[in-house]
Amino acid sequence: MTTTAVRERDDLLRSVLIGVLGASAGVHAAMAPHHYAESATAGVTFVAGAIAMLALAARLAVRPSRAGYVAAAVVLVGAVGAYALALLGPVPLVASHAEALSPLGVLTKAAEIAGLYAAINLVYTTARGPSGLSGRAVVAAAYVPVTWAVGAAYLSHGAGH
Repeated sequence: MTTTAVRERDDLLRSVLIGVLGASAGVHAAMAPHHYAESATAGVTFVAGAIAMLALAARLAVRPSRAGYVAAAVVLVGAVGAYALALLGPVPLVASHAEALSPLGVLTKAAEIAGLYAAINLVYTTARGPSGLSGRAVVAAAYVPVTWAVGAAYLSHGAGH
């Protein structure tokens, strides 16, 4: 693969990762009030996850780095793992019951797994993309308010996560 091709691939992977982090942050922020109503700990966890994902998306959009990709991978593994645990049964200090499988939850976790794939590839790549905001990064960041609105609409129709 040529240096240009590697840079283009890395730029695409970075855009996917930023988009997934931003979209997942939006979903988690939108779901936080619903989960807070069930448990303060769950609500705070969702807010913390949203903040971490949004901060990583912003950081990677402005200044991509290997450490940022590792942090993104860790956060995404935590998000997917926490959902899997919540589906299996009550999570001590967070929820007194097992979480029901939902389309929004499954879609969010599928996106997070795609983001994890991108993060892992970016950790091991040797090429470094250009610093600063790329056009794809700006488009990926635009998904945040859209995803938040979709999550809020989903909740307003009585559906739960």
